[in-house]
Amino acid sequence: MSSKWIAVAGAPLAALGSRLCAFGAHGLESQLEKLAAPRISPSASAGTTRPSRYHMYHALGCLAVAALAGAQPTRWHQSSAALLILGIALFSGSLYAMTFLDDAWRSSAPSLRSAASP
Repeated sequence: MSSKWIAVAGAPLAALGSRLCAFGAHGLESQLEKLAAPRISPSASAGTTRPSRYHMYHALGCLAVAALAGAQPTRWHQSSAALLILGIALFSGSLYAMTFLDDAWRSSAPSLRSAASP
């Protein structure tokens, strides 16, 4: 197996990380205003930059592994790339989920508590 799949996976993941970071920094507030949603808290707005930063670090690491592997990747290169991609999915994905779902959960939690109380 060549290192081409590592680069083919790393490049779009880096592009996605860049896009998500730009959306969190510039587009999130305007999208919420269009939806007439309550303003996002500053902590949640800042929370979009951390997962996208780690997303980008992992994607750039994947590209670095592809560059280091050259034409003859070893099992170490392949395992490293797979773990970096898994790190994007699990680590950054969980941070994205906490950022976006936490505010939705907090806003619905009072109504759930009032419905649960007799």
